[in-house]
Amino acid sequence: AEPRYQEDLDILREQMGERHPLVATSLNNLANLYQEQGRYVEAEPRYQEALDILREQLGERHPDVATSLNNLANLYVNQGRYVEAEPLYQEALAIYREQLGERHPDVATSLNNLAGLYWAQGNLTQAMSTFQAGLEIEEWHLDLNLATLTDVQQQAYAATLSGTTDWATSLALQDRAANSLGLTTVLRRKGRLLEAGSTSRQRLRDNLTPADQAVLDELAAVQQQLATLTFNPPVNLSSEAYRAQLAQLETTASELEKTLAQRSAVFQADSTPVTLEAVQAQLPSNSVLVEYARYRPLEAQAEPGNRWGNPRYAAYLLFPKGRIEVIDLGDAAEIDAAIQAFVWLLQDQSADFRSPGAAPTARPDVVEQVASDIKTLVFAPITPYLQGTEQLLIAPDGQLNLLPFEALQAEAGGDFLVQEYHISYLSSGRDLLKLDVVAPSANPGVILADPDYATADVRQSRGGSNDVRSADLSRLQFGRLPGTAAEADAIQPLLPNATVLLAAEATENALKQVDAPRILHLATHGFFLADVELPTPNSRGIGVVVNDGALSPAPSQTSVAVENPLLRSGLALAGFNTRNSGSEDGVLTALEAANLNLFGTQLVVLSACETGVGEIANGEGVYGLRRAFALAGAESQLLSLWQVDDFGTQSLMARYYEKLTAGMGRSEALRAVQLEMIAAGGQYSHPFYWAAFILAGDWRSLEDL
Repeated sequence: AEPRYQEDLDILREQMGERHPLVATSLNNLANLYQEQGRYVEAEPRYQEALDILREQLGERHPDVATSLNNLANLYVNQGRYVEAEPLYQEALAIYREQLGERHPDVATSLNNLAGLYWAQGNLTQAMSTFQAGLEIEEWHLDLNLATLTDVQQQAYAATLSGTTDWATSLALQDRAANSLGLTTVLRRKGRLLEAGSTSRQRLRDNLTPADQAVLDELAAVQQQLATLTFNPPVNLSSEAYRAQLAQLETTASELEKTLAQRSAVFQADSTPVTLEAVQAQLPSNSVLVEYARYRPLEAQAEPGNRWGNPRYAAYLLFPKGRIEVIDLGDAAEIDAAIQAFVWLLQDQSADFRSPGAAPTARPDVVEQVASDIKTLVFAPITPYLQGTEQLLIAPDGQLNLLPFEALQAEAGGDFLVQEYHISYLSSGRDLLKLDVVAPSANPGVILADPDYATADVRQSRGGSNDVRSADLSRLQFGRLPGTAAEADAIQPLLPNATVLLAAEATENALKQVDAPRILHLATHGFFLADVELPTPNSRGIGVVVNDGALSPAPSQTSVAVENPLLRSGLALAGFNTRNSGSEDGVLTALEAANLNLFGTQLVVLSACETGVGEIANGEGVYGLRRAFALAGAESQLLSLWQVDDFGTQSLMARYYEKLTAGMGRSEALRAVQLEMIAAGGQYSHPFYWAAFILAGDWRSLEDL
């Protein structure tokens, strides 16, 4: 690169003259290269020359001057010349604010750079306050971008924001005073792509009146104008006029948001900024929110090329009275491997978890070691903080999404965690703010079971499907599940007036026509297809890059997905094997499930194989049916993490509904059945049968069942 940069510089000097602004740009590029290579002595004079040219040609207060000041300050920080760097950062920040307004992304970048300087100096108090200011600006831009970009653009934008979420967690682990900052950042950003997708926006539109839809359209148009003006300032507009236009658009957007918030509880819940106080207020008195986060540790005082460490996991604990703890759990690769080994072991029905030292299995040492490893890594570090706690609200991240915490054991051969705690799962603690936002549906339940995969009732045909299938689906064929018919027979008396769809009537068409049933029970085959190029798991969902900053973003390997991961998981319905189900093909992908109308549906039960599995996106959860039914509006989902036994599941489901109708909570009822299976001993006491199912979302009792 160096010869090319040097050649470009020589040509520009010859053609444009020594003092042209493009010469300054070329000097900055060359100096940036030198800085990356650690050639600081060669970089400094080029930065200085570029700064002098820009000041001379563009004036002292031009934004390009501020960028050049930042570049030079970054160099000084990398050299440890902190006293010289600070006034340059301060001057750059003042110029950005003056010329671009208080909320411009360059202002956030400048604040982050300044915060990084304070952190490197050991001044954590000033670093946190400065960082907080930068985060607030980033949050505003995050809202704006997620409201105006397409799904693909949102993912690309999120990939550029990989730094400050990890930075916030790194700060929290270094200083307890940053616990609130770190947890607030995670709560605001984790799972945001899930909530902001086009499917979610369309669901909101469908639940607004025509008049409110018009207001939403007007808001979208204003937000688009605001985004365009913010990121692409007109070159012929004075700074005063630019800031005035920004202020006018911001005021208009705020007024429209206020109007929609007054008319739509869903919009109000989505648009209200997340605060720790609001989340804390939703916690039951005997509970703890366990918010896991996969992050890359940052060390501000380290050498420039060694500031970001390998990915790790951390756990934030939020207590009902506001106390916060944050615990580093260790290397992510080690934890991910332990999760995989444990989940595989849970599916080995010969593995004896209750008495591994004397188990008849040929590998009792393996059972004990694997079970001990995962417990030691992901749960033992938080155990000292859980005294007196009865309920765990767990929001996993990364591969932890695939771990049934209920099956962990406090001691080898001892009780499972399900015997000690009530456990339920959330995508993020932010989910607590959406409880009771939508009134429960009064529509009768729907039970779909025992599809005839060879044939379908074509009379239910309506309209064609434009959904594109994953090519790998062509290899799948399924056989009937006779236990699901008996399951439907056992459940139907407990769900009065429920619509029951069996055999050839259990079609994709019929499922797509459901309208917010109180309960949706689906007993069929589920599938998840892996082996597709997807965004790297090292790339967190949301964060922010410090552009050209002293604290450069965590390295990532962002790639574009070959296909939407929501096309690689789904449910098999009538006619699946022949791909002939009226106008449909009998394959309900997760992408199609996300378009169902389930606002007001209190519970979706996916009594199928691998319905809780999907592609993992750190900070975003599982891109599969769990994500899809949440997008569709369901309050909670009962899902499976691996292929489950047909008749064992039939019994579990019947007993689950009996306890629901007796008034137990959605999570409490599942736990009660699991405890009964453990206590009974025999075949079905093995975690293979009872630990496969987890409850995600609202754990409380159903209303008016």
